[in-house]
Amino acid sequence: MPVHGDRRALHVTLTDAGQRAASAFHGEVTAELEHLLSPLALRDRERFRAAMAAIIARCPAQTLRHPR
Repeated sequence: MPVHGDRRALHVTLTDAGQRAASAFHGEVTAELEHLLSPLALRDRERFRAAMAAIIARCPAQTLRHPR
């Protein structure tokens, strides 16, 4: 469906299968990050998480654009 105020953009929603796939992907990424960070001390893991949260908070929402 079109996005009000931006005729170039489309609002999309995931199907049930898409939701399941996204959830599975999130679980896989979370598990891999846990594995990669497990050798670090708890304090270092927390610092990493805080740094990532700060980076994400400062990034504007990204939109996908078709290549020209």
